[in-house]
Amino acid sequence: MARRPLIAFAVCWLAGVVSGSAGGPKEAALFAAGSLLLVLSAAICRALPGKMAAACAFALLAGAFLRQWHEAGQLSAIAKEWENRLPAEVTLTGTVHSGVEVDGDAVRFVLLVREARIGDAAGGTDPQPDVLSVREKVQVRIRLDEESEAPRARLLERGDAVAVRGTLDRPNDAGNFGAFDYRAHLARRGIWWLLSAKGWETVNRLPGRPPWSALPMRWTDRIRVRTGLLLDRLYPGGDAGYMKGLVAGIRDDVDPELYDVFSRLGLTHVLAISGMHVGIVALLVLKLGQAVRLTRERSYGLAIALMPAYVLFTGASPSAVRAGIMAMLALWLARRRRLGEGLHLLAAAAVAMTAWQPDLVENLSFLLSVTVTCGLLLFVPVLQERLPGPYWLRGVLAVTLAAQIASFPLTAHLFHQFHLLSPLANLLLATFIGAVVMPLGLASLVLGAFWTPLGGIPAALASWCNRAVFALAEAMERADGLRTVWPKTPAIWVVCGYALIGVTFRAAKAWADLQRDRISPFRPAAAPGWAAAIGISRHVRRRRLAFAAAAALSLMWCGWLFWGGWRTPWDRAAAAMFLDVGQGDALLVRTGSGKHLMIDAGGTVYYRKPGDEWRERTDPFEIGEDLLVPLLRQRGVRTLEALVLTHLDADHIVGAEALLNEVRVKRLILNGTFRRDERAERLLRAALDKGVPVYAARAGLEWKIDESARLLVLHPPDGPEADRPLSEVRDQNNASVVLLLELYGRRFLLPGDLGERGEGRILEALDTLPERADVLKAGHHGSRSANGALWLNVWRPRETVISVGRNNPYGHPHPDTLERLAQAGSAVFRTDRHGEIQYRALPDGRMERRVKRP
Repeated sequence: MARRPLIAFAVCWLAGVVSGSAGGPKEAALFAAGSLLLVLSAAICRALPGKMAAACAFALLAGAFLRQWHEAGQLSAIAKEWENRLPAEVTLTGTVHSGVEVDGDAVRFVLLVREARIGDAAGGTDPQPDVLSVREKVQVRIRLDEESEAPRARLLERGDAVAVRGTLDRPNDAGNFGAFDYRAHLARRGIWWLLSAKGWETVNRLPGRPPWSALPMRWTDRIRVRTGLLLDRLYPGGDAGYMKGLVAGIRDDVDPELYDVFSRLGLTHVLAISGMHVGIVALLVLKLGQAVRLTRERSYGLAIALMPAYVLFTGASPSAVRAGIMAMLALWLARRRRLGEGLHLLAAAAVAMTAWQPDLVENLSFLLSVTVTCGLLLFVPVLQERLPGPYWLRGVLAVTLAAQIASFPLTAHLFHQFHLLSPLANLLLATFIGAVVMPLGLASLVLGAFWTPLGGIPAALASWCNRAVFALAEAMERADGLRTVWPKTPAIWVVCGYALIGVTFRAAKAWADLQRDRISPFRPAAAPGWAAAIGISRHVRRRRLAFAAAAALSLMWCGWLFWGGWRTPWDRAAAAMFLDVGQGDALLVRTGSGKHLMIDAGGTVYYRKPGDEWRERTDPFEIGEDLLVPLLRQRGVRTLEALVLTHLDADHIVGAEALLNEVRVKRLILNGTFRRDERAERLLRAALDKGVPVYAARAGLEWKIDESARLLVLHPPDGPEADRPLSEVRDQNNASVVLLLELYGRRFLLPGDLGERGEGRILEALDTLPERADVLKAGHHGSRSANGALWLNVWRPRETVISVGRNNPYGHPHPDTLERLAQAGSAVFRTDRHGEIQYRALPDGRMERRVKRP
């Protein structure tokens, strides 16, 4: 660090910015005092020269206080004035602050609010409307009523002045532990409120010119739209969305299934504008300057001038900005014939970006971009020197391995998955895309801008290459056995991982030096006898120490991987996790030995009428792919012992297909009936394709999963109709599978959507009065037709969980049901209010409960 002051300054600056968000002014002051003591100690121990120590102390303090100042300025003025009056109908007046996204019947944009009205002027009932002058960003979401409104919505542009009338409320937070938190996501962008409106008539465009500050991005938005249309014409074969993402960073139209394939293989970085894209553009500009006989200085100047334009054109993502700044600095130094070290360029870019926007330190794109770039700069020279093969092959291998090594701890921590074929996919596909497809795409775009048929020539070649890339990627992705799952780990696990990587590379360098005898003061072959003996003795001793160090390092790697990849072996608690999936049911069960099963996988169901096809969105929210599968990965679920679907109504099976495709399911348990429904048919087809055995549940069946868990089937009844499996039943509710789950003696009653008639059949079949249920999952989401008084009196549940969606149109849970539960003395917890509800059953019989929203 003493020889690289800029890097030391950048590290301290980033540490200060990160720690500045850890708390309020008191925590910031404590951090400042601790930082000063740390730097003072380093200066006393002469680890840092005095001037550098002072600069590092300044960087730590400045970064921390800048972050504190930035967060203090992010407070919501609307919350300060109207916190107790919202949600309410309001009218917000301001300018469009982002691009306008029109997807199906949804319109989304960010509004920079200048004036907010609540009361009669906004359609409310207050005697006098309140008017608030603010400067605050609000996320606007409009649901269109008619197809004819979509073209009008597309005419709205960044910088336009509008007044929007709708309901202002807080964005939804995460309903499940560890799930994506939309409220926190918007808060990191300085957005605290969500305005929801219905119909384009709620938007009133106001006269006036857009502000000058919005003009650059407004023009960029127009260029990106025209670029997208041009690429649509150049690539009619279905890969236009992919090429938009690759060349221009327009990812809205990328095929979701293709993106999922790339995501599993760790290839999505090719669709995020980064150093590869910026480097290719800079190289092409320099070659173009050379071809038209520009001087060296003018070629570099042209490349520097075009970098900001390209970064803006691609959307100015954090990775693109970082690459653009580094490229401009490198080109400027090269123009002045001064060699610039990559780490210094990276440090300068990171400091500049976080000084402008301190909360970038929490942006995943920024973190991955900086981390991987740092890994490439540090590790590629070391690997390239030691890998076998010709120089060009060693270079490609070194870049691939360095990127994989540098990104693994962070990607495993954030995304909870890693495909063992990812290094091979990046070596073959990412290299081919960067070397061949990307230049062809840029050529087609530039030539097509002059004359579309001319751009069609490289576009045809790129499309042929794309087909080969897609086919190979899909073949690699189908190797399900090579997917690994990494459950949620603490941040210290990531820190330890990078420390291990650094120690390993340092040890490898020392070992290489030892092999060449560079660390020995004597060369045994050329030294006198006594000196040779001493040299050999030292050499042998150092080799033994090296082997011991290698063994210790191997043990540390094994311990680190075990820490991150497996559940704590001494945690023998079982758990029942009632997930918040909207208007549906989903229960994840973990036994004391670490086995898992899922009971229902539903979610909110949307019904489309004929003629509403225009409402379909490019990548609509899917409860299985977007919620259940990520949650299971985060919790380390690699295998489901069983997927139990109590019945085939959509709000219980919507996410099941994704579970069958993404998670190993040993058995699928149904109620033994069939319903003619597209979702149910796809579900059964997926089970057959995956070779998952399907079983029909019948009353009296019992399954002892392990010593901690037992599952007993109470319904459907076992009778003559049981001999006709998969008979068609339209009313699925009263055919629900009813389960009694026991975890270390704690009893969970799970009746699906069974109504009072079915409850009566179960009670009639009981020989004796059952033991009291610890937890009842309310039948049919707490509807009036279920959870009868007799049912509650017999089971006497201590607590009741109602799985229900917020503001659902069915009125669940019904007030009569809530009254009956209160009379039965059962404490009620609801997923719409409390989010996920977890119960931990301990081996000693105790049970603990926690909820996402206390």
